[in-house]
Amino acid sequence: MINEGAARTMVLTIVQTVAIMLKPAWARLPVSETCKDICECDSIVSRVDCTGMGLAQLPNIRNNTRMLIFDLNIRYLSLENNTIDEIERNSFLYPKKILKLNLNGNQFGEVPVALEHLRILKDLKLANNQIRTLSKVPWCNLTRLERLHLDNNGIPNLPLVMTSRLNKLIEMSVSYNNITAIPVGQFYNMSNLEYLDLSYNQISTNVQSLSSPDDRGVVYFPYASDMPTAIPDLEYAVDDMAEGIVVNSFRGLSILKVLNLKGNRIQELVSGILDDMGELRTLLLDDNELKHIEADVFRRHIHLRFLSLSRNKLTELHPTLFEDLRELEELFLDNNHITDLTALTRVHMFHLRKLSAKSNRIKTIAPPGFKYFQALQEIYLSHNRLTEFLNVQNLTHLIVLDLGNNRIKQILPINVFEGTSIREIYLPYNRFESLEFTTFVDLKHLQVLDATGHRYICDCQLNWVMDEYNLYEYAWLYMPDGTSLDKKMFCQSPNMLKNLALYDGVFMGIDSLDCTEYADPHRVMILIASWSGIVSFFLLVFWMYVYFDFKKRFYIRKPRKRYLLIHNVDESTGLPYHHLHPYVLKEQDKVRLRSCESDTESLDMLNCNFDEETTV
Repeated sequence: MINEGAARTMVLTIVQTVAIMLKPAWARLPVSETCKDICECDSIVSRVDCTGMGLAQLPNIRNNTRMLIFDLNIRYLSLENNTIDEIERNSFLYPKKILKLNLNGNQFGEVPVALEHLRILKDLKLANNQIRTLSKVPWCNLTRLERLHLDNNGIPNLPLVMTSRLNKLIEMSVSYNNITAIPVGQFYNMSNLEYLDLSYNQISTNVQSLSSPDDRGVVYFPYASDMPTAIPDLEYAVDDMAEGIVVNSFRGLSILKVLNLKGNRIQELVSGILDDMGELRTLLLDDNELKHIEADVFRRHIHLRFLSLSRNKLTELHPTLFEDLRELEELFLDNNHITDLTALTRVHMFHLRKLSAKSNRIKTIAPPGFKYFQALQEIYLSHNRLTEFLNVQNLTHLIVLDLGNNRIKQILPINVFEGTSIREIYLPYNRFESLEFTTFVDLKHLQVLDATGHRYICDCQLNWVMDEYNLYEYAWLYMPDGTSLDKKMFCQSPNMLKNLALYDGVFMGIDSLDCTEYADPHRVMILIASWSGIVSFFLLVFWMYVYFDFKKRFYIRKPRKRYLLIHNVDESTGLPYHHLHPYVLKEQDKVRLRSCESDTESLDMLNCNFDEETTV
């Protein structure tokens, strides 16, 4: 015999089934007959929606959700974007079967204690409130909670009493708060958590490496079935014990898939700090203060697919940093101070589809470049210091290449795009003077070519840009804004097109550009300066020679004193001797005696060599 409860359940099931079948006619009754005028109710999905209705308090759910045929068992309740600041403790005694509760955008100062009655609640949203502390009482009964959103409040920390109870939580978001630390053991019991958003808090890095929770006296609160439903006022066990994140801060998150740490103050990633999350697929570390990442930080993240390190202060990457990330699909390194990508190019990343390293200081891509990145579809290297064009040959899946705002002068080799199916090429604000047609001749899928920001030598090399059909009937190149390329390419020569776009040449009656050799003003100035220097050098040498020759020939020397040398023979010995004329010689005069080969008395006529200087 069927009891009364079973009979009632059967009747309600039949009525609900009939209601679904007759939905267009009466299942969705007018709002005025089922809910308070300011709310909307739907018996088919058991939903009450009071979003943005200006409520200052919780409406009387029971009296205003009674259907004409049966009581509505509320499963989804939304009170989003109202001004509710408090919910009475017994407000949810009747609608205990609520699965999803949305309290976003209200004025709650703490988590309502009334939530303790919602023992089967699975989805709770409390974002955009004024919560400063997390009450410990409600969490004791919310053990079935799977999704929790506490974004944009003023929460300073997460109590262990809360995280130890929520052992079935799959998704937790506490972004835009004031959390400063993730103490060891914070997520010890959250083994089912797959998504964790801690972005835009005040979390920093504590470089002190801790090997176990006991090092800091951390107290764990593992969940047990016999644990009391209400814990008395218990202060946070680790509030004043930890700073930032340390090794083992994420212990317990063994199946975590997504970790968002954007917008914090993390300065360093040390070995072991991420080791407990071996199943991680997405890691976001943008907008931090990262300066150093140790070599083996990602050693256990072989399944990581998405990694973002943009807008940090990285200057170099350890050569083995990405060695274990063989399954990585997207990598973002934008807005750092990185000078080379050797740490990346040396690894064979066969699954990498998107690489972005914009706004760095990269000067060159060392061989072999991206030769082994066969899955690459998008490469963004704009706003760097590259001087050579990136070789993308045989990257068969490449679709987008962005090398804008670099220092590239020409595209080499000519067949740099061979084997690709590229569709978009961005080369603005480099140092090109021409674009050769042979570089793009085989790019049948090319749709966008941005080559603005240069002053081109507009000769016959650019006729293919002016041609309405691009010499081929399958492609017409456009700028990203849909403007044809020839309207954005400006000339530096010839003079008739100087500072004008190629497109303007059509209105000047120029059907095609010729290849007359126009002298490059810059090169002409260099040539003139070089020849002027050479000529000046030879003129200087010539005039120096003339000067010294003139000085040698016409320089007037001071007259020398001349003396008469007397040559005689000593009668007693018969030996010759010399002496100066006594009337010419003055006492203490220094004269230079000469050895002479003649007896001639005239000194000027003697063929003599100076021998020594003496005083007579």
